[in-house]
Amino acid sequence: MKNLLLLLLFAITLTSCEKDDIGALYDDGLIKRIDNQGSNSHSIGEIVIKYDDLDRVYSINDTLFYYDEYDKVIYTRYNEHLDKDGYKSYKIIKKSYSWDAQNRLLAINVDSNYQLLTDMQGMLQVNSDKPYTEAYFYYSDNNTIPDSIGYNDDIGKDLLISKRLYHSNGNINKKEDIQNIGALDSDVGSSVIMKSIYLDYSDQDNYLYPLYRKLGFLPKSLGYVTSQKLLSTSEIVETIVLGNVSSSLQTKKTTVKNVFSSNKGPNGYPTLININSMIDFDNGMGYTNVGSSDTYIYY
Repeated sequence: MKNLLLLLLFAITLTSCEKDDIGALYDDGLIKRIDNQGSNSHSIGEIVIKYDDLDRVYSINDTLFYYDEYDKVIYTRYNEHLDKDGYKSYKIIKKSYSWDAQNRLLAINVDSNYQLLTDMQGMLQVNSDKPYTEAYFYYSDNNTIPDSIGYNDDIGKDLLISKRLYHSNGNINKKEDIQNIGALDSDVGSSVIMKSIYLDYSDQDNYLYPLYRKLGFLPKSLGYVTSQKLLSTSEIVETIVLGNVSSSLQTKKTTVKNVFSSNKGPNGYPTLININSMIDFDNGMGYTNVGSSDTYIYY
C-alpha cells in the first residue's frame, strides 16, 4: 500500500510535451518555491529554486546546476550536510547529462556518489557507489518528447522500470509502466508490476512546464518530464503479476483515481493545486478516499 501510494507522485509529474513555441507563457513567472502539504502520498515537501543573472536555474534545493557554452546542463552536484545527536553526515552526488544533436536529453549518469559519516567518537566511515546510469531517454523520428524512459528505482541497481509514453497536443494521454520487483517471498518467483495510467487535462497551463523547457528535463523527484497543461484527472490501473516455481500466474488489480483542482493568482499563474486521491482494490468495496494534498506555488 505504501509503495503504491509513493508511486502515485509520478502520475502527477511524469508527463511530457511536444515541440512548440511557448511564447510569453510565464515569461515573468519564474517559480521560486513549491510547498506541498497533505495527508496523501503526493507530499513532496518544499522545493526552492534559485536562478542566476541569466535566468538559468542555479540550484534546486541542495543541487547545483552547471552549464556548457550553449546553456545546456552538463552536470549537477548535490551536497548534503547533516549534524544531529553527535553524528555528522556528508553526502555528495555528481551527475552528468548527455544530449543529442537536436538538444534532446539522452541519459543521466551518476558519476560519483559519496557519503562520509562520523560518530560521536569521530570515527569516519566512507560509503561510495560505482558509477551507473540513472535514466535513458528514447525518441522516435524528430520528436522532442521521449517515447519511453528507462530508469532505476534504487541506487546502484540495473534499470528496473520501463515507461512508455503516449502523447498528443503537448500532453501525455497514457503511460504504460513495467517494473520488475523481484521475488516477494521465498515461495514466489520474480514478480512484475504493470501499470496503465490514463490522463485528462484542464485548459490551464502547467506551472512546471516552463521549468521543464528551460532545463530540458525535471529532477527525478518531479518525474523527469511534464505536460503543457495541468491535469484534471488521472486513473492508474495497476496489476501485480506474481510468478512462482510452477510458472503459474496470479494478478492483483488496483485502480487509483486522482481529481485535481487549482486556483489562479492575480497574474493568472496557478498558485494552489489540490489533489484528492481515491483507491479501489478491486474487492467489490468500490473507491476509498486516501487523502488530499495542497501544492502552493510561489513566483
